[in-house]
Amino acid sequence: MCEKKESLENKFVSLGCRLNYFESELIKSKVNKLGIDGVIVVNTCTVTKEAHKQSIQNIKKLKKENPNHKMIVTGCAVQSNKNEFESMKEVDKIIGNSDKLLDSSFTSSDRIIFNDFTKENSFLIDKIQSFENRCRAFIQIQQGCDHRCSFCIIPAVRGGSKSLAIDDIVSQIKQVVEKGHLEVVLTGVDISSWNRDVFANNDSKLGCFCKVILKEVFKLKRLRLSSMDPAILDNDIFDLLKNEERFMPHIHLSLQSMNDSVLRNMGRRHSKGFATEYIQKLKEINPNITIGADIIVGFPRESDEQFIDTCESIKELAIPLVHVFAYSERDGTKAMEIKPSVPLELRKKRSEYLRNIVEENKKNFYNNQIGRNTTILLEKNNMGYTDNYCLSTIVNGESLTHSKIYNVEIIELETDVFSNAKILKAKLKN
Repeated sequence: MCEKKESLENKFVSLGCRLNYFESELIKSKVNKLGIDGVIVVNTCTVTKEAHKQSIQNIKKLKKENPNHKMIVTGCAVQSNKNEFESMKEVDKIIGNSDKLLDSSFTSSDRIIFNDFTKENSFLIDKIQSFENRCRAFIQIQQGCDHRCSFCIIPAVRGGSKSLAIDDIVSQIKQVVEKGHLEVVLTGVDISSWNRDVFANNDSKLGCFCKVILKEVFKLKRLRLSSMDPAILDNDIFDLLKNEERFMPHIHLSLQSMNDSVLRNMGRRHSKGFATEYIQKLKEINPNITIGADIIVGFPRESDEQFIDTCESIKELAIPLVHVFAYSERDGTKAMEIKPSVPLELRKKRSEYLRNIVEENKKNFYNNQIGRNTTILLEKNNMGYTDNYCLSTIVNGESLTHSKIYNVEIIELETDVFSNAKILKAKLKN
């Protein structure tokens, strides 16, 4: 009598950006629907050298822990250096970015399924039904980027900007809301470029589209944006921040620097002055808004004075949420040609210096939230995020229902003695 083969539970690992997480949810749904089992799918990242290195490390670790699983790798690190992954003994199958959302990529017996972006092609932007174990749903509205920032490898691994149609996006949002998700985050590589030709038209259509979403999906309680390009002003977004309580007062900007010389070397389209006025206007429109930013330190030719220029701007503008990245060389980018480079140790010191400024900004910002009446979307263990994305815990309720929005008053700031993480304490309001 033949012994029945035990099925192995699939594993899905997503590294890097929110867009990767969205795509990994699609891949998970697709693989499970196809009836495939015993696979590990790793959606890799290559935005920095460290991210690429972590992708490699994760693959090796997962295969060692799960030797009987089939290892499938995809994502931006694979797209940037297919040969590296092809040579790894841990890897059973390679799928390029252009093909990772196709059923045939996972059912095919081919070990390598890979296309580059030298030919005209488009990502298959699939529909997602819901996100497992998440209160918020990430919905992709756009893919790729038409800009050519000198430090960025992303256009080479994701291609040019492509937008999903309004009806398809609204349909997806309706579906996830019906599944119980109270918050939707619009995501993409460059969501500011959604549905527009970035070279022919500087008018952003994103804010207008957000108004359409809130009108069409009246059951949606919260709409949030992921990272935006600060080069484009959008009056509809300003209007939403001022007048629409379902539009979350939380804007994350890909600033990268606040020094004009560094911004020019980066190939960015905004100036320090433009970004400063943008942030000041956001704060004027909605005083409770949380501003986030990405900053790269130690870019080639960045002097001490130029770095301090950025630090002073971050401090003066009191930006409380900043992702600080030490510049990372990426083959195939124009920044590799810019000399002289900043020594790695100096990049690390600058990163630490700026992070300390940001921590002080965050402490002050969180303290200013005390006494504010707001809402929290509870995720687990009585913890969740306020409308303006402050991590908070509700202290006067036991076993509260997760995936539910509560009216609260912020009463105190707590700093974890071990991790230095800052968490707001809140009490329920009737």
